[in-house]
Amino acid sequence: NMEEEITAPPADTTAINNLVKYGFTIRRLTATSNLLEAKFSRRLSDTTAVYALLGIKDQLVWLQLSGAGITDDALKVVGQLANLRKLNVSRNTISDQGVKHLLNLSNLEYLNLYETNVTDSLLDSLIAMPRLKELYLWQTKVTDEYVEKLKPGKPGLRIIYKTP
Repeated sequence: NMEEEITAPPADTTAINNLVKYGFTIRRLTATSNLLEAKFSRRLSDTTAVYALLGIKDQLVWLQLSGAGITDDALKVVGQLANLRKLNVSRNTISDQGVKHLLNLSNLEYLNLYETNVTDSLLDSLIAMPRLKELYLWQTKVTDEYVEKLKPGKPGLRIIYKTP
């Protein structure tokens, strides 16, 4: 259970207000929890908004940046959000160059890279992430052959890589 594992002090109100100003929706995971989910539903004009996430890095466990127009550069910041459990960066023009910054997220359980430019060369590192349970790779530059070669070595990981 996520709640029991992570304890965090309440998030700084100023940091939350700042994120809301940038266009993030911030939600508590449960009524009594200090853990947060951040969702960005617009297009980012620059990485400033992403830097603002560092203000809640202890509390942030779910981050949704699908189609937000983030770059490889922004992923350097996302890679510092050490408590992340779920990350959706699908439908962004990001590549191995940026995604490699996410490899330090040792608590990550769910990673959605659908419709990004990630390739086979990063796949070994991605599937080696210690707590990863679900990895979405369809419509990326990862090849089915390569996924099929690596899958048997990681039975606890569900990889979604081709449209059923």
